Amino acid sequence: MLLSPIFSRTFLSDNHHGNVAAIHYGSKEWLKVNSTIDWATQDNRQWISAGSSHKREHLLFDENSELIQDIKDYAVLKCRSSLTHDIPAILSIVNAVVNELTTEPNKTVREVEAELDNKLRDYILKQNTPTGEPIIITMDELIRNKLLVCRHKALLVASILGELVKRQILPPGIVRQYRSTLVNDAGKAIGAHTWAVFRDQKTNDLWICDPRARYVENVTTHQADVEERFYGRFVIERMMQRLNQLDVTEDKKPNDHFMGYFPRLVAHFNLMSIPAPSPLRRSEPPISFLQDNVHLEYRQIEAGNNRTTRFFKHIGKKCSSKAETRFHQLIRMSDLFKKLSNNTELPNSEKAKILYAYLQTIRMNIADENNTFYSSLAELCNYYINELCSFSLEIGDIGLFTEIELNIATRLEYNQQANDMISGKLIDINNMRFGGEVSMA
Repeated sequence: MLLSPIFSRTFLSDNHHGNVAAIHYGSKEWLKVNSTIDWATQDNRQWISAGSSHKREHLLFDENSELIQDIKDYAVLKCRSSLTHDIPAILSIVNAVVNELTTEPNKTVREVEAELDNKLRDYILKQNTPTGEPIIITMDELIRNKLLVCRHKALLVASILGELVKRQILPPGIVRQYRSTLVNDAGKAIGAHTWAVFRDQKTNDLWICDPRARYVENVTTHQADVEERFYGRFVIERMMQRLNQLDVTEDKKPNDHFMGYFPRLVAHFNLMSIPAPSPLRRSEPPISFLQDNVHLEYRQIEAGNNRTTRFFKHIGKKCSSKAETRFHQLIRMSDLFKKLSNNTELPNSEKAKILYAYLQTIRMNIADENNTFYSSLAELCNYYINELCSFSLEIGDIGLFTEIELNIATRLEYNQQANDMISGKLIDINNMRFGGEVSMA
């Protein structure tokens, strides 16, 4: 289908402002945002989104600002904490993080959305700009005033998704912001909208990630559903045509640097993949996750706590006491890992029992909480417990944790040993009942 360039937002913007790659403002050069930018490979940090008419603001988007960094770090933390590499799940998390920026106390999502465009328009009109000069607004001030509409939210999402590809939380892929005029079946323009897209380079599937519409879908496999959502066949066909042309020219390699939040983030434990235990084993194998860099994990957990606190401050919320408790528990968990990793006296089977009892108690304390973010701690415990089960099979003792499971007193005794180790108390190895209590304070 041949389409008129009048429906291209980039064409309209270039037609209004001139076909230039960058705009100078202040002492900096700001690169213009358009759909040719792949956010997964870009090193540039200063961007400008220039509107398609004089009524639209010039939006300055500085990825180096402390506020933007806090938001991106918080999104990365949330995605890592989810312990998933499922593309739609990660895209939905990013949408939710960005949408938190416009939430208001005692207002529903519908109420906020109904007022948002008018509030932004009034805010732009109040700017004291000389006649004929463009209206300059920063992303930071819009965030602080909770005035983000689709063109702002999609830009933030594209930036975050690019970061997730670089950190290998998302698979190798291409990330773009996409702007389009919306049209009806007759081809008549009825509005404009902006969203982000992610191209999975392994499958070549194209995903739409639309924060304001709160929508995530695989366009390649569900194109008809996406068209019916509200975008329309005209717009989606044109988008697929354009992005297929752009993406086929990309020659990208996956990033080599991996910023892991938790040690050995792998697929859930698969019993069939465990080698049969050898009866001739003379020494116990290591506990895999204790051999990783627990010091790095500790620093990342602590940094995550600070990022979340700052993010909540930006959106006008306070960390609940429950959230503080969970972060405190994560730090204690990491501290226990470090203590056990450095302990050369305890056999690994006894370290495993201490860890198992401690993790089970944490999981039991929070398993019934109806909060998807904090339940990620329970999922993390599940991962480590699965690793411990793998360890028990490696040493040929499938009943290693049976007594802990069946006897509450035994579990509490092992938990007490864990808490003593965390607090730095000396433990008499000779009198240990290679038999603890998790303080959730």
